[in-house]
Amino acid sequence: ATVTLPAGVAARVYSVHLEHRGENEALRTRQLLRVVAHARAAGVPAIVVGDCNARPDSPTLRTAYDAGYISAYAAANGAEPAKTAPAGPAEAPGNTLDYVLAGPGTTVLDCGIAFAEPAPGRPGVFPSDHFGLAARLGIG
Repeated sequence: ATVTLPAGVAARVYSVHLEHRGENEALRTRQLLRVVAHARAAGVPAIVVGDCNARPDSPTLRTAYDAGYISAYAAANGAEPAKTAPAGPAEAPGNTLDYVLAGPGTTVLDCGIAFAEPAPGRPGVFPSDHFGLAARLGIG
C-alpha cells in the first residue's frame, strides 16, 4: 500500500508472509527479492513487515540487508528479540521469524514486541500464533 503522511511524504508498506517450509530458503529469498525490487521501482521509502519465516542470519534476511533495509527491532534494541514465534510464555523456546524491515529513506525511532500477553483469564490464548512487532519510523 502507498501511504501518504499529513506532510505529503509518501511511503510504501508491504505486508509479507513468506514460504514457511524450512527447506525452501531459496524460495523465501526470491519472494523477498521481488518485494524489494517492487519497492525500489516505486521510488519512495519502503517498509516491509510480517512473517519472513527466516532467522536473522538467514540468506533471506541478508537479501533485505544488502538492499539497505534494517531490522527496526534490532536497530531500536541492539539485537533481535529472543523470539517472535510461537506465541506463548517468554521462557518457552522459539525463533525470531517476524520483522519490521525499514528501507532506505526511513529512520527507526522505536520498536517493540506487541501482543505478547494472553487473553484475560485464558493463559494459553494469544492474538496470534506469533508475537507482533510495533514500530515508530520516520519517513523522508
